[in-house]
Amino acid sequence: MATYQDLNPLVNKKISLLVPSIYKVGIGLILLFVICTSCVSAKFDETYISNSIQELSNYNTAREGNSTELQIPNSVNLNDGLSQEESITLALYNNAQFQADLIDLSLANADLVSAGQLPNPLLSIIFPTGSDPLKGTLNFAIDALWQRPFRVKTAHLESERTALNIVNKGLLLIRDTKIAYANSLLANEQMLFGDENIQLRSRLAQIITKQYEAGEISQMEASLAVSDSTLARQDAIRALNKAQVARSQLIAITGLDSVSKDLGLSGSTYSPRIIAPLNALLDTAYTKRTDLKAAQIAIEIKGKQLGWEKSKIISLMGILSARRESGEIFVGPGFSVGLPIFNWNKGNILRKNAEIKQAAWQYIVVKRNVTLEVNQAYNEYKTAVENYELWQSNALAMDRVPEQARKAFEAGEVSYFFYLETLRRFSDFKLRSVDAEAAMLIGEAKLNYAVGTKQL
Repeated sequence: MATYQDLNPLVNKKISLLVPSIYKVGIGLILLFVICTSCVSAKFDETYISNSIQELSNYNTAREGNSTELQIPNSVNLNDGLSQEESITLALYNNAQFQADLIDLSLANADLVSAGQLPNPLLSIIFPTGSDPLKGTLNFAIDALWQRPFRVKTAHLESERTALNIVNKGLLLIRDTKIAYANSLLANEQMLFGDENIQLRSRLAQIITKQYEAGEISQMEASLAVSDSTLARQDAIRALNKAQVARSQLIAITGLDSVSKDLGLSGSTYSPRIIAPLNALLDTAYTKRTDLKAAQIAIEIKGKQLGWEKSKIISLMGILSARRESGEIFVGPGFSVGLPIFNWNKGNILRKNAEIKQAAWQYIVVKRNVTLEVNQAYNEYKTAVENYELWQSNALAMDRVPEQARKAFEAGEVSYFFYLETLRRFSDFKLRSVDAEAAMLIGEAKLNYAVGTKQL
């Protein structure tokens, strides 16, 4: 009886004739698979992110290379102090969380490529044994052809949704950087005014103590002066701590933690800007907010996924079989179909229907949050502007107060105590004015983000 080893030359010869025949018959299908796979390309990339943020905020995010090291663009000069514009640029270039979020787009685009790929055909060869001839089959999933459009469209939409969410995170980073910068400016000013208040109130306490020793005032009045001086020192300690915390937050958000030099802030004067009516701002927000667009796309994604699940009800496998007998090769097509008798994929279809409803409600949630954010930011900015203008309307008159009080004291018209008390109140006024300016800057940052595009 002939063994397998004895048949090796014959088997090898038959395989060499059979395999090319199978591939010749299936070459058209394989080419179709390759063409379909190559048609998928990523529409949304980091350039899209950068251009979108540039359009909505006038800031650039074009970081170069893949290094995680600190990058300082040519537009940023750390030697003359850090401005608000420079802080935002540095944050968009170096904020670790934002750079990590950008990777989500690469992951979504990788899923898009996978969605466009069709499963490889499966080639099976059965070697001849005994009287059985050499046989081979080529199996290919035909159902993948009608399922592929659902997969690709879903992946495209998911890539777009991811890109829109990243743009929104970039705008959120701009808002948070502006707020951190404004808080740093305010904390620095509070720290400076705190030192002035300590000096003024200490001198006032000394005068009052002497008046008490001379019997000119009561012990209760003297105790109040000492208490006021102690409160000033406590305020100064809190101001120093607040300045340190605000600076740490600004450094963290801009990625400047690796810079050893002590950076100052080159704050500039901000003035109120005219804003559109609330209804116009809401209409703009509904059009421009990228997270609202992403929530709307999420509904469409679920719809495509529902179609995908419905396309799985019937599975179809194409079969191309070949065998060699008596020196002749016989090739014939066939198919294998999964009959939907017991399983109609009803569970997954019901799940996707529920997810569509959930996505629709989630869109309503996002839209209502956008409405709330615009309303809050609009009112907050208007209040900040009113407070700022209130302080500014008295600023010119108040700026002359220290000089007037000094001249009155030198002329003997007022006491030294009155002169110091006037300076203390002027210091408090200036601190409130700085606080109003910072509140206006923070309100501006919140309003721009709430509307979804630069308004101020």
